[in-house]
Amino acid sequence: MKTGYFFEMLISFERSIGKAEELIAVIANYAMVAVIVWQVICRYFLMIPTAWAEELARYIFVWLCFIACGIATRENKHIEIDLISTIIESKAADPERVTAALNKVTYIVSIVFLSITTNIYTQYLFQIVRRGQRSPALKVLIAVPMTAALVGFALMIFHYICMLVVPDQYRKKPSTEPERVE
Repeated sequence: MKTGYFFEMLISFERSIGKAEELIAVIANYAMVAVIVWQVICRYFLMIPTAWAEELARYIFVWLCFIACGIATRENKHIEIDLISTIIESKAADPERVTAALNKVTYIVSIVFLSITTNIYTQYLFQIVRRGQRSPALKVLIAVPMTAALVGFALMIFHYICMLVVPDQYRKKPSTEPERVE
């Protein structure tokens, strides 16, 4: 198997994961809005408050946030301090190469940090699962909304690994413009 084929397959898989992340985020956003609108209608117009709506909206929001962390990682949209990059651009002989190396170091540090955090959080989540704690209104295992963090961490680790190992030449996004036929 050729190396280029592996990178193309990995990028294709990453794009598929990215599309799934975006679809889940859109569905979660609409679901959260629908639940909140339902809660407002019930509380202020029907005078029947719903105990479950606020909790469900909160859990959907938690899942949405952690799925969005994966999207932000894939699109390299996380908050960053670009002071070092600015200095490198003005001082380095080959700023593009130095910035690329600095980005690789950042990806490695992020992967290590997320791996350690995932390990610690997984141990904590197993303790929660053993206790069998349930949410007050919905009566679902509290581990269900808490698993969102693990999913988000895994998505971020996956995207950082892809950004680390796949050369830039394979990362070019396919053109969205239609081909011109003359």
